[in-house]
This record gives sequence, structure tokens and C-alpha cells, in this order.
Amino acid sequence: MAKVNHRREATGRHTRRLRLASLLTVALISFLLNLKSLREMHSLSALSVKDDRTVGFHSPSALSLQYDRTVEIDSQSALSSLKDEPFCNSIKGALAQGPTNRTMIHTFVSNSGHLPFLHNVLLSMIRNQIKWKPLVLAMGEGVCPMLANIIELRDRYLCVPYLDRHLEQLERDEPKSVTQILVEGDFRKQSNVSDTTILGKDENATKFHTIDNRFYGWGSVEHKFLINVKLYTLRDILTCGADAFITDTDIGFRKDPRPYFNIPGQRGDIIAQNDTTTQYVLSLNSGFMYWRNTPQNLKLIDDIINVPPFWHVDQARVNRMLYDRKSPHTLLDAFKFPNGAMLNRFFKDLNEIVVLHANWNSKRIEKEEMLQRAGLWFLNETILS
Repeated sequence: MAKVNHRREATGRHTRRLRLASLLTVALISFLLNLKSLREMHSLSALSVKDDRTVGFHSPSALSLQYDRTVEIDSQSALSSLKDEPFCNSIKGALAQGPTNRTMIHTFVSNSGHLPFLHNVLLSMIRNQIKWKPLVLAMGEGVCPMLANIIELRDRYLCVPYLDRHLEQLERDEPKSVTQILVEGDFRKQSNVSDTTILGKDENATKFHTIDNRFYGWGSVEHKFLINVKLYTLRDILTCGADAFITDTDIGFRKDPRPYFNIPGQRGDIIAQNDTTTQYVLSLNSGFMYWRNTPQNLKLIDDIINVPPFWHVDQARVNRMLYDRKSPHTLLDAFKFPNGAMLNRFFKDLNEIVVLHANWNSKRIEKEEMLQRAGLWFLNETILS
């Protein structure tokens, strides 16, 4: 009888072990499937880059996408997808193939004071066989004529004057910003302007055109004016009906970034460079962003312009609003899309750069040195200040 009981107890223990092993197997399979799903969805969060390189990942299927290098959209169906109004008609020539068969417009905003960087980034696209035609929105009268005189850039961009259009929107949506620049702006000293009243379109445009000719470093009201233009540009492009790819001029392309924008679901609606900072509540860099044309994004960018205090710069606005709204988004791999801080800290490890952003500084020569260090400075002349 004792032997029978012993055999029963042994059998029971064996059965329990089998059940436990089965449960552990099921749990492991479930964990691996969930991990795979997370990877495929590019579920990235804001992060602080550490030596362990926890900087996100990308789906191999997304990276294997192939694009026709002739990416300017010529079909009438694609062109007709933009709104039929004067500004939208003026930018149709920059409509290009985006990720997953979407249409996008890649936009730089520049005054003539930033022309060397605009020239250089356009050369980086040419040298690396990136053939879509970006849109240059000119914040002054000098940009488009100066670009037109650069033979190697002909037919590789579309330049459209934007200052007057921006001033009209700025005076409507953020009149206090206009007043601040009129009161504090350095251009008043140059042009002997003492009137701080918001005048008519022609009078204010004449004053603001003096901003065209200088490079402004971080912290000046003119710099805030120029970088905040990107928010209005983004809204304009989404309103016209295309995805908006917005970048600063102090970047350099090594590879086509569009495969990295092919992120499914809502996390692909807003994609940005990781600025690897804790300065803001999130870490999106507003100088390198891809926004899909969705009703939600159009409402979001309109609120970003209209809701925060006028003195907030574009990056503070974007990060705060996305944080408050809990808006899904994706930060790009900081080793493939490094900023200036990454270049300084991990230069020897940056072997797979797609696009470099020479930020985290305020002087022209520092930006040039960063681009030179990465092999992404293509101009013969050197910036001296």
C-alpha cells in the first residue's frame, strides 16, 4: 500500500512539473510574440542616450524598401491632390514620393544669411544621389536670386518667397511676436526704426526684410522669428494636402532617410530626430521632423501655433504640446540620425549616419566644423565667423 501511495505521489509531482513547464513555454512564446510586435511597430519612447546605446530599433522590412531615385512626382493625379489655391499651386513642383507611396514636400526655411548651409545641404543631397526636389521658402528677397546664380544647384530645388505670407499669418495668429521683434530686434538699430506699432503689410515687410542678410545665433529674437517659421510652414504644407518633411539647413545627408519614416500606425504620424536632451518634457528636435497629412496632425499644429505663449520657441512648443496631448510619435535612432551632441560624444561610433544635424552650438564656424568632421561639408570656401 505504501508503495502504491509513493508511486501516486511521484506521478502527481511529475504531472505538476509538466504543467508548469507547459505554462512557462506558453508565457515565453507570448513574450517573444509581443516583443516582435513591439519591434515591428517601432514603439520608441523619449530617451537619454547612454553608452549602452539604448537608442531604438527599426524593422528590417522597413529598411529593405527600395525607392525609384527619380522621385519627383509628375502625374496629374498626384499634383491634383494638393489644394487648388495660389500658395499650394506655387509649391507643387516640390511634391515628391514619400514613404509607403505617400506624397511629401521636403522644406527648408532660410534667409540669405544662412545660404552657405542651404547650399551645402543641397550639395549633400546631390552627392549622395537623393534626387527629390526640396522646397526652399525664402525669408527675404535675397535667397532665390542667390540660389539661381549657383549653377551646380540648378533644377535641384524649388524656391518660393515666403516672408510676406508668413507676416500675414504671424500678425493674425501671434501679434505679440511681431511686437516683440519690432521692440527688441537688432534690425531696428541697422535701419533706424523706432516705431513699434504693427503697421500694414508693406511697412512691416520692409522692416523685416532687414532680417534677410544676417546669420542669427540661438537666443536672439530674430533667431526665434526664423525658427518659428517652420511651424507655419508645416501647417501650410499639411493644409495643402501633402506630408511635411521639415528640416533645418545645418544638416547633411548621407543616405535616403525615407525608409526610416515607414512606421506603421499612429506612431508613424509624427517622426523626429531624437535631440538627446532633458531640456524639454520630450526630446523631439523640431529641426528634423516628418508629419503625415492627417486631420489630427493639422489640428495639432494649429494648436501648437495658437495655444502656447508667443515667446516659446518652436521646439518647446512641439514637445510640450505632444506631451500634454499624449500624441503618439517616434524618435529616430540617435546613432543613425545624430545631432551635434552625439557627434561630440560618440564620433568614433557613428558608422551608419543617415543624416547629421550640426546643432547644439550657435556659431557658423562651429556648425561647419561639425559637418567637416563628418565628411559632410561640400563647399570650397570656409565660414570665418
